[in-house]
Amino acid sequence: MWQRMKHFFRQWETLNKQKALEDLEWEARELQHLFALMTLGQFIGMPAPPLPVALELLPDMEQEFAIMLAKINAAHAPLSDQFSKLDAV
Repeated sequence: MWQRMKHFFRQWETLNKQKALEDLEWEARELQHLFALMTLGQFIGMPAPPLPVALELLPDMEQEFAIMLAKINAAHAPLSDQFSKLDAV
């Protein structure tokens, strides 16, 4: 009986660690998206940092820029974006 309880709690711990890791990864992605939006906001009409700062950061933000463009494209068809997430599973 103790072995089963021990096994159960080890599985519980593993699941909790996995869930915490997934939450941290999601939060890190969202923070990257926010940073991209704050620095490249002039492309969608938001106030932006001074142009020299944005141009200096641009080479390092290639991935964030691509993500932002993908999100803009997905904003026009949110239902298809949801279906593409289901297809990946």
